[in-house]
Amino acid sequence: MKKHFVALDGLRGTAALSVAILHITGYVNGNPALFHAFMAVGFFFMLSGFVVAHAYEQRLLSDMDFMDFAKRRVVRLWPLIVAGLVLGACYLLARNHLQPTHAVTMGYLLAAIAFGLILVPLNIAVGGDGYPLDLPAWSLFFEMIANLFYAFLCRRRLISGVVLAIIIGCSLLARLVDSHLERWDMVNHFTNRFALEITFLNGLSRVGFGFFLGVALYRYRNHRFIRRIPQLHSMVASLLLVLLFAVPPFSSNTYDLIVAGLVMPVILAASTHHDTQGLEGSICEFSGWLSYPLYVVHYPVMFAAVGAFKYLGLVDRLPEIAIEVLTLVCAIIVAYLLGKFYDQPARAWLAARIHTKPSGPQLGAANTAQPAITAVRKNS
Repeated sequence: MKKHFVALDGLRGTAALSVAILHITGYVNGNPALFHAFMAVGFFFMLSGFVVAHAYEQRLLSDMDFMDFAKRRVVRLWPLIVAGLVLGACYLLARNHLQPTHAVTMGYLLAAIAFGLILVPLNIAVGGDGYPLDLPAWSLFFEMIANLFYAFLCRRRLISGVVLAIIIGCSLLARLVDSHLERWDMVNHFTNRFALEITFLNGLSRVGFGFFLGVALYRYRNHRFIRRIPQLHSMVASLLLVLLFAVPPFSSNTYDLIVAGLVMPVILAASTHHDTQGLEGSICEFSGWLSYPLYVVHYPVMFAAVGAFKYLGLVDRLPEIAIEVLTLVCAIIVAYLLGKFYDQPARAWLAARIHTKPSGPQLGAANTAQPAITAVRKNS
């Protein structure tokens, strides 16, 4: 049985909650809390590389073929991707009815659903947002690219340490280029062809750096240099992440690169050898299980919840922080219900139809806080 890195579940949950807080507070009052939580996406990529390598590398190097791996990723990711699209479409349909001046055409809505199902940004073909129904699908698009490229390299026996170093180095260089290009087009980001090209450079550089750095951290996790890093209690590691995200608002590529390229990898490495059990392990396990549903559906739930509060007149009667808390609670509740009663059964059903096995965490499974347990996969 493979070891389950329970502490990483807790970090994944903290990162997902931080992203939700960033988006909700920014939408409600235009002054986002946890201003730097956008860096959590890079941390997701890093966690993904670590756990995917843990779960699949040896099998990809031996008897698992590329298509079997791809099917497993589809089973893991797509049920909730569909749920996010449905929630986003329902919100736009409701808005069409209540606010005709902000209505979108049915053709646009159908195009957004079709492009969303294959994770391709809509602004390749139509102006406007790339992912109008569920923005987090942006990172899942690049996550899938990284997963498939990694599987291809493994099957071709090309995933050496030198290749990892080249990918990580080139991705870091691309991030430096992207950080300068972005300044030229901040106003129109996501809305025109140049911004679209920047967006792709941004996504590919971030996933290339984070995902393959995670693979490298997994591969060399028992190296004496990594072993010398003091272990971090999972709660301390989560607190450090939140503190990094909560630094007062400012734009600094230097800060972003130091955190993403040095501090976050150290937090991950310091957490991998921490023995997380008991109540601490249960909390980490649950937050890790909830992280993917919360990450995927919080955006459309945010729009729907705030819209409902406006319709009911609560926005004028309650302080902004109350609206933010209520919206976050709604997102957590919807994520839990979808994860428990939709995602798990849907994964089992889909796996049976395409002749593979469901992957990912299952709520209510055997106690995964024990050291020997089947590996669990993110999100991402």
